[in-house]
Amino acid sequence: MLLYNLTLLPGLGGGDTAEFQRVGPTLEIAHSTGYPLYSIVTWLWSKVLPFGSVAWRINLFSAFAAALSLTIVAQIALKLGLAQGWAWACAAILGLSATFWQQATHAEIYAFAVLLQVGTIWLILAWRQQQVAFCWLGLAAGLMLGHHRSSLFLLPWMLIAACWQQRPTGRQILLAIAAGLISFVPYLYIVWRAPVWQNGWAVLTEYLLGSAGGAWFDPQRAASQAWQRFVAVQGELFGPQLTWLGFGLACYGFWQCWRQQRPIAIMLAGSYCSILGFCLAYFVDDLAVFGLGAYVMQALLIGFGLAYLPWPRWSLAGALAISVWLAWQNLPHIQASNTAEIERLARQRLAEPIAAQSLVIGDGWSIESLRYLQAVEQQRPDLEFSFQADQQRIRDQLARGRQVYALQAIPELALQHRKLGDWWQIENKPLQFSQQLSVGWQNGIQLTGLELPSHAQNQLLVALRWQTAQPLPSLIRFIHVLDQAGNLVAQTDSPTNPTSQTWALDQAQSDLLAVDLAAPLPAGRYTVIVGWYDLSGQRMQLEAGNDTYELGQIVID
Repeated sequence: MLLYNLTLLPGLGGGDTAEFQRVGPTLEIAHSTGYPLYSIVTWLWSKVLPFGSVAWRINLFSAFAAALSLTIVAQIALKLGLAQGWAWACAAILGLSATFWQQATHAEIYAFAVLLQVGTIWLILAWRQQQVAFCWLGLAAGLMLGHHRSSLFLLPWMLIAACWQQRPTGRQILLAIAAGLISFVPYLYIVWRAPVWQNGWAVLTEYLLGSAGGAWFDPQRAASQAWQRFVAVQGELFGPQLTWLGFGLACYGFWQCWRQQRPIAIMLAGSYCSILGFCLAYFVDDLAVFGLGAYVMQALLIGFGLAYLPWPRWSLAGALAISVWLAWQNLPHIQASNTAEIERLARQRLAEPIAAQSLVIGDGWSIESLRYLQAVEQQRPDLEFSFQADQQRIRDQLARGRQVYALQAIPELALQHRKLGDWWQIENKPLQFSQQLSVGWQNGIQLTGLELPSHAQNQLLVALRWQTAQPLPSLIRFIHVLDQAGNLVAQTDSPTNPTSQTWALDQAQSDLLAVDLAAPLPAGRYTVIVGWYDLSGQRMQLEAGNDTYELGQIVID
């Protein structure tokens, strides 16, 4: 808990983290599957904890859930007959692993999911030792499944371990099922808190089924990639989490566990393989977090591997080596990602002179931070934040006289933009290109229009019009500003919006961008050039043979 507190995200995050920092304290509804139990618990946590910002408190809840999970992992190892030292070792190795540690230091639902999973395993062992009633397993399993659907891949193996030697009676099974169903009662929270413009029961049905997550589940794609996908998930993601030495110890630990406690070996290895199989067919960017249940199982198998090595000193050295390596590898990354920069940027953006009652458009990562500041700290309640940049809606709002701001230029609108700090203010005026050009690149790109101001101060706004006669790969467009000696003094390099590989043939593509001029650039005359390069860094050649085109000159006042 101390380690996680020292490396905790100090305040507001972005994306899902900012969403959970807002949803819990305000009792709103999160994205599918809603996570109502998490919302209720973090609401209580934010009220009980008397100090720190609300965002920090929700971050701290993840640290508490993760630390408590490790405590229970150690207790599970003790119940399985491992010595205290090896119980501590497998908990420490899990706690220092990259994904577990990261999830322990910011507001997310995964540390709480692991807590519910290991709590269920502990109850299974307690039931096997006749310490608790079977109905408690049903309640724990229901809470586990209700919180996060990935726990479904653990449940069959948990049931095998629970019923291997001690079969529950019919009455005990019915009570457990009833307790499991009762654990889904928190989902009624979604109906209660759904906005008036939504059908709460329809939202509840969608969230219970988890249908939104099905968009990323693609077994056919996984089958077509076969060995490459296995290497990408197991070889590059799952395997290194607890180090390859740890994976080897887990394999040895499975053999020892199989010899002595076969149902436990089946539960641990079966859960790992089920989660791995699901992740092979699930194509999301943050796939590592869906493997947390597998990492728990691997950590417990590592405990068996350490305990039954014939050389105790080698076991101790292995445990220390894995722990030290994980700490040395992961601490810099945790510290680098958990900074106050996200909060600083969000507050800066909201402090810009945005007109009252405006529509504000941005990506999910950035907008969630602003929504937290609005909902929790009551900053700028007059603004409407949106993830969607629907062209017709933007045009309608502008036609009604409403101001519209966006974090990224929306060139497909073909409307004029004005830079305001980090924002683009979209104006209800057609985009103008005062210069008509015909400049060609060898790959088929044509520069057909240009709007370049003659003077600039802190920022240079450039409007370009492109088209292509042939399909393009993903390319980067760059604008460079050169001083009179030809030295590069300012630049911007980025894909166009929309990206080049999506351009329709022989259709005009508007391109708007801002170049930040390093403050303070000396007053004088500067040259502006444009060019393209591919993802390998290779520049595209013009038909004239050069790799850049001079757009013109500007005067910096």
